[in-house]
Amino acid sequence: MGITLDSTKVVGHKVLDVGGNKIGSAGMVYHDHTSSHQDWVMVKGGLLGGRTHFAPLSGASMVADDVRLAYDKAMIDSAPEMDGNRQLSAEEELALYQHYGLGGTAGNGSSGLGAATVAGSTMASTTATATASAPTRAREMRGTENGYLTRSEERMRVATERVETGHARLHKYVTTEQVNQTVPVTHEEVRVEREQIVAGSPEAARITADFAEADQDVVLHADRTVVSKETVPVERVRMRVEEVTENVTVSDQVRVEHIDFENEDPESATAKGAEMRTATEMRTGTMKPGTTASDWSGTKPGTTARDWDGTSGTA
Repeated sequence: MGITLDSTKVVGHKVLDVGGNKIGSAGMVYHDHTSSHQDWVMVKGGLLGGRTHFAPLSGASMVADDVRLAYDKAMIDSAPEMDGNRQLSAEEELALYQHYGLGGTAGNGSSGLGAATVAGSTMASTTATATASAPTRAREMRGTENGYLTRSEERMRVATERVETGHARLHKYVTTEQVNQTVPVTHEEVRVEREQIVAGSPEAARITADFAEADQDVVLHADRTVVSKETVPVERVRMRVEEVTENVTVSDQVRVEHIDFENEDPESATAKGAEMRTATEMRTGTMKPGTTASDWSGTKPGTTARDWDGTSGTA
């Protein structure tokens, strides 16, 4: 449940739409001293350079520490954009009343919708300060530190950690292979030798003539290869871990804040608001050919800007 809204204490609070969706933050509060007595809040959306819209405080309430308006986000975001650092013109005020479907009126010239940021204005200030420059300083420094905007950026820091990448082992197994080795071998062979016997020689006297069959047997020998095997150590193998350092390029994305300078003069802001108001009227079909700002205001002929301040007279 929301509590009754005090329009003098909404500056700087988060602004929600009727459904509880965040829209932005509350800036200055503007008060219309005409018969409508309507309070308006300047809603600043987003970060630096975000769009600024006006929204009525009628029907708004405080929920926790947030300001909840009686309008949805789409209607507030589509409201005409206007420069809040001045008193609004009658045409700009009329565009706001028509956008939100309110029964406000406006005459020619300046309207009664203003804030204390304009020097000499009779409008109420939500900052409750005695001078017109104090709200301006508060608005400029809100969200800053000692008047400065802090620009930040992400820096990439790369570190290393020890992780397990795999296993290594030594495995011994047995295979069979063919080996050829040449060795010398000896064998015996038989050759026949014949010698003549001379008659009357001592050799002939020792030999007895035997006229009969006879055999002589000779045993022959040869070397045969004999293979034997023995196991002998031939090599020692072990594992040794070495650390190798190499350079690796690491890539990632980082966010960087940028600060741009924007300077929009009041004349261009007023023209921009008029263009948006005209486009809205043409889109909704509410503008008739030849219609002027005084026709939309619902005022009588001769009504001037001072009628918005609660006074009457002619220009």
